[in-house]
Amino acid sequence: MKRVAILLLAAVLVTGGGVRAQTLDRMTEDQVLDEVLAMRWSIGPGSFTLPRSNSTIEIGDGQEILLGETAARYDYLTGGVESPETEAIVWNAADDSMTYFTFFDVGYVTEEDWDAVDPADFMRQIKDTEVELNAERVRVGVAPFYTDGWRQEPVFDEPVHTAYWATDLSAGGERWINATALRLSRGGYHQIIWAGGGDGFAAAQSTLGGLLDTHRYNEGHRYEDYADGDATSGMSIGSLAAATMGVDLGAGIVAGAIAIAVAVLKKAWIVVIPLVAGIGALLARRRQKAPTATGTPPDSTKPPAIG
Repeated sequence: MKRVAILLLAAVLVTGGGVRAQTLDRMTEDQVLDEVLAMRWSIGPGSFTLPRSNSTIEIGDGQEILLGETAARYDYLTGGVESPETEAIVWNAADDSMTYFTFFDVGYVTEEDWDAVDPADFMRQIKDTEVELNAERVRVGVAPFYTDGWRQEPVFDEPVHTAYWATDLSAGGERWINATALRLSRGGYHQIIWAGGGDGFAAAQSTLGGLLDTHRYNEGHRYEDYADGDATSGMSIGSLAAATMGVDLGAGIVAGAIAIAVAVLKKAWIVVIPLVAGIGALLARRRQKAPTATGTPPDSTKPPAIG
């Protein structure tokens, strides 16, 4: 069995907090895989409630979903960083991809300053930072990885309060794509990441676009439900995108956003890499029909296709 590619990063940024089971640095590869394969994936089609974000999502045939603490545990086992904010992970059989839904309840994010987003400058900063990170990876004995460029430059779709971008990545002869969406709600935002093979951007457009199509915040928690007196994050969409990518916006992130940026960066410094061990085939062997949760109907407002 091939190695799980993302474990290349596990030794770099494992945080010191407690977890529900063994910590990753004390587990063998086989123990990690055994725990991942024992997890209960609910099988589509079905509608599922995401209580942390007060939202729902609908998945279709050929898709499976992990929810809540199980999703967070999976993210930790395959990413090396504890991510209690992860509330759902969707596996899609058609493109063997994973889509991660992570919610940060940091308060209201404004839609100002997107005009300050400079894709060329952002990519330059990403590559500069990568030099330092790769030096550290080599120092601790793991393989470096590289951001090769934009597959889609950052864009912001104001009607659906969602920013998008996608990057080409490579390591050890393998290529993959991370497509990212930041979706704003009344009390915070989702960071939604699609991870798949290097030739699969059309799949990213289809799978991620389809999931965004069926994802909605419950009434009272939508971005447009904001009311005077609500908690605010001190961030706007441009500085949030910059913090998520680990770069500065213009002269830098505003002082009021530093604490939030630090929390965001904990996740941003780890790139999501698809499992090269063929997680889809392994899941198929152990697939068991699981009852599906139900929630409010999915949103009928479809965001534009990515790309």
